[in-house]
Amino acid sequence: MQILAEFPGERLDMHHRILWYRVGRAIWIISTPAHDVYEENYDGVTVVSLARNAIYPADQAGRMYIPDNYDMMDEYAELKRQADALAVIRGCIDRPSAAPGEPPQTDAHWRVADVDSKRFGEVVPPGELLDGANIVLGVGDVQKRLHHMGGRDPDVGAGQ
Repeated sequence: MQILAEFPGERLDMHHRILWYRVGRAIWIISTPAHDVYEENYDGVTVVSLARNAIYPADQAGRMYIPDNYDMMDEYAELKRQADALAVIRGCIDRPSAAPGEPPQTDAHWRVADVDSKRFGEVVPPGELLDGANIVLGVGDVQKRLHHMGGRDPDVGAGQ
């Protein structure tokens, strides 16, 4: 889960945060655009929820301290590792993606992650992940791998 949190009095007063684990009612283990991982209290703080892969809110332009997305993705695994370690120390079991008290998911599946796809969220059958006929698309330094599913061509969103 990602948010913009307001820090009044700073030049860029809306700061991007990845919320990893809830420690208390309004206290979260977070990551910052500077790649720091620590606890932060949002009690009484104005926050704006951010949808995954959505553009930042236009009404916040010029006020946001946000990460370089490519840089953040390079560091994502390490940030998560640090957040997980802190969560273990703090005894956290509450995750943003789970209802409080829900047991951890024990079986994982690959899912279609393209929000523009008609199959968004569908589980990718394990046999399809082994298919050597995958397509790699590249734009600049960014590459995306698309999988043929069930003999059909993959859905590609506009502009990709």
